[in-house]
Order: sequence, then C-alpha cells, then structure tokens
Amino acid sequence: LFADDVAEVGFWTRWLATKKNTSAIILIGHSTGNVQLLAYASEHNTELIKKIIAISLVEYEREFGGKHNQNQYKKAQQRFKNGNKSLNKYKLSYCNNYVAPAAAFLSFAQWSEDKILSTIRAAKLPVTVLAGEADERMSADWRDRLQQESVVIRSVQGANHFFNDAHEFDLYDTVAKELRE
Repeated sequence: LFADDVAEVGFWTRWLATKKNTSAIILIGHSTGNVQLLAYASEHNTELIKKIIAISLVEYEREFGGKHNQNQYKKAQQRFKNGNKSLNKYKLSYCNNYVAPAAAFLSFAQWSEDKILSTIRAAKLPVTVLAGEADERMSADWRDRLQQESVVIRSVQGANHFFNDAHEFDLYDTVAKELRE
C-alpha cells in the first residue's frame, strides 16, 4: 500500500534525527517515488525536512501516451467496493505486471497531477524538480503546472526519464549544486 511506503519514509527520517543526530534533511526521490516523499512531508510537518529534490517527478496516473486504462481502474474500484481482496494484475506506470489487491492498486493510482499539486502546497517546503529535457513522461504542461506552484525546475539537456547513458554525471552535478544551495 502507498501508506506503507510513506511510513517507511517516516522511519528513515526518524532514524536520521535520532540515531544520527541530524538537524537538516533533504529528501531526494525519483519518478513516482517522489510522491511518497511529498505525501510524508505534507502529513508530517517537521522542521528537520528542509527541501525536496524530485528527480523526474511524475504521477501514477500517466501511462505512455495517456491516462490509466479506465476499464482497469473501474474494475479495481468495483472489486474494492465489493470487498474483493484477491490478487489481480494491473498496469501501473512502468510496471506492466503489478499484481496486487484492488486496494493496493488504487492507493497508488489515485495520485493524479492535481493531487500531487495540492500535496506540494500542503508540504510548505521548497521543491526542486530535476527534469531531463528528453523525458517524454514529464510533459511541458506538467512542468508549467509545477512552476505555477513555485516549484523550481532544473532541466538537464538531452537527459531522459532515467538520466542514463552520458547524463548520470549531469544529474550528479545538478543534485550536488542543489544540496549546496
């Protein structure tokens, strides 16, 4: 479940604060993993978290070329409504074979662009998004919507969603610069 992932962010945040005596935490995530960081920060307003660096921030709702398969989503909602806890195969973001009960699938699939934007507002933290200019998952419209919420966008020329090939060093340099600031 999505809530379990958010709880794990909390576990590691508390571990840093108590076991490592950390006084400032910057959360860094990639792709849909950023959503859990944002959810945690919005639900647990701690002064320890100073910033979120979100690499290739996208929502679970988007697939290649569009939104969830509406038929899949409706079937999951019906299974959940009927109390059906059986395992089913779903497509969720890059995972073509996400096998889970409907409740687990829906806990992730509900995270639309609108929900992410409201969560950014609730977190009340600086958010910087590092985006590859060749990332087809981060549309220009999505980047514009993020900037309207005062999210800083740092683009890396030529990089794709995963910053692979020759762009991992550009990603490293950009993250290092964000950490220094």
